[in-house]
Amino acid sequence: MNWFRREVIEAESETDSDRLALTERAYRESKQRLIDARMAVDHYRKTHKVPPQFYIENGRMMIPVGGSRGGEELDQLERLERQALQIRNERMRERAILRMNLGLVR
Repeated sequence: MNWFRREVIEAESETDSDRLALTERAYRESKQRLIDARMAVDHYRKTHKVPPQFYIENGRMMIPVGGSRGGEELDQLERLERQALQIRNERMRERAILRMNLGLVR
């Protein structure tokens, strides 16, 4: 270091493209988790007897309200699916904002 000259030391900063790469990776992982959760719910519904979401009686549609349709295990799987969907949507939103800031999409 010279006393008469000021040296500028730049710290490695994260660029938008680096953040986009990290966000893309997080988005792909969350998308895969959502697919796995949906497949688990689908597998459960195919292998267990689950009451229908609605009934038709005398030409009128009846929808059961306020109860579990498939037991605790299906409720847990559906809860995990909703959480995975929420995380995937957050990652998708972050990805879209970064891509717009970089000018990759309009």
